[in-house]
Amino acid sequence: MHRLFARRKAAGMIPGEVMPYLPDNLGIFDLSHLAVGTDIFHGFADEPEAGMASGVWFPDTGIRISEDSCTLLSSSDIRRFCLPFIERAIKPLGRGFLHFCGRHEDFLKMACESPLVSMINLGNPESYDLRGLFELCGRTGTVCFGHLPRVEGLGDEAWLEGIAEPASRAVCRLILVAPGVGDATACRKRWHSLTRP
Repeated sequence: MHRLFARRKAAGMIPGEVMPYLPDNLGIFDLSHLAVGTDIFHGFADEPEAGMASGVWFPDTGIRISEDSCTLLSSSDIRRFCLPFIERAIKPLGRGFLHFCGRHEDFLKMACESPLVSMINLGNPESYDLRGLFELCGRTGTVCFGHLPRVEGLGDEAWLEGIAEPASRAVCRLILVAPGVGDATACRKRWHSLTRP
């Protein structure tokens, strides 16, 4: 960015009194406050369940990165222009949690095979073959985190069984986000009975 600024200034495209400065990127809470307004402060006390219920903490994972736009690039462009910079952003903070929406099999494979990506979260898991996803995560040791597709009309138990079998077979570490289940306690017990040896 600095070189672009210097070239444009040398070409007379930028007035002499304009100086380069880092952009002031707003954080998540700042953006939320702008979108919701001051009611956001009451929300913590009035509706604690509206917070990030699916948050997770890993001691060696210090950053979460969203890279939705990468899925619009070719595999070679991701490998050349995206992955090195994703890894460069992650490295000072240990390992990273990577999220992206869309479908890009090669990007998924690159991310899971990166030693710096500890966890993957797909915005559109229904676009992937679950067995293949679990096998990739199991082989690379990447944790699969998030919601997984559900066939309409399928009960909680059948849904859990359909996920547990291929995840266990692939030795995939999975953190399943399951909003909308009937009895959360019963589902958790059933999940543990299906996945624990």
